[in-house]
Amino acid sequence: MDEMRTISYSMIFRVLNALSSGPMTIEQLENACMLPHNDLRAVLSSAIYRSLVTQILDEFMITKKGARTAVYLLVLYESMNYPKNEYREIMQAFNEVLASPDSQAASS
Repeated sequence: MDEMRTISYSMIFRVLNALSSGPMTIEQLENACMLPHNDLRAVLSSAIYRSLVTQILDEFMITKKGARTAVYLLVLYESMNYPKNEYREIMQAFNEVLASPDSQAASS
């Protein structure tokens, strides 16, 4: 029996934030998110199940629902202590995902 893992909002946010720059493979996500492989797999499974992320072949992409969720988490947990310029850049990346045509980011 697999041991249960707790998936935190910060782990989900890290993955969604990394994917806001475009599709990534699991190896690229491991490097971008600095999460252990098993934890990253658990986060991705949960995010795919909740339609926050989609997988096409070996690449993962954020969905519009994922971008909206990430914006919500960023605003809710503004205490993540991002410098103002980094906070704005992150918000801009999610805004671009939300404004993009469905071919680039899967819709919810």
